[in-house]
Amino acid sequence: MKTVVAYYSHGGKTKAVAQGVALELQCGTEEIRLKKIHGKKPGAVDMMQKRKKGQLPAIYHESLNLNKQRTIILGGPIWGGTVAAPVFSLINHTDWKNKTVAIFVTAALFGTSKALAKLKKELESRGATITGQKAFFSSFRNPKTLKTAGARWAKTLKNTK
Repeated sequence: MKTVVAYYSHGGKTKAVAQGVALELQCGTEEIRLKKIHGKKPGAVDMMQKRKKGQLPAIYHESLNLNKQRTIILGGPIWGGTVAAPVFSLINHTDWKNKTVAIFVTAALFGTSKALAKLKKELESRGATITGQKAFFSSFRNPKTLKTAGARWAKTLKNTK
């Protein structure tokens, strides 16, 4: 079974969780990378404002060969009560039919249940089967702690297969 952890990380905390998951599952990672517009990457506030208008940021989706993967662990930070816009850009560029997906989010304080529910609904509407979900609270946590927490959650994912 081909498995990959795909994630967007703005400040490194989501990346730490993704690395822990990948280490435990012995699989690769694919980082969602933003394309530069007018020589610079869009900022988080700009992306949130544009998302409210239905605009998603451009990403390097061509290099993320997720269509060949059967199992995808997908994660991103919560911004403004929902998962970061680059994650939804990836969702739009990937065929989710017949894929098994586990989802995770990182959040400073709150909004995790609503964000996970929205992400799950979006993926299921595109044909994915969601096998697990997890929120990681990242306030006052260092990357090593988040990596360990990601690995711990990945153990539970192994038990559901």
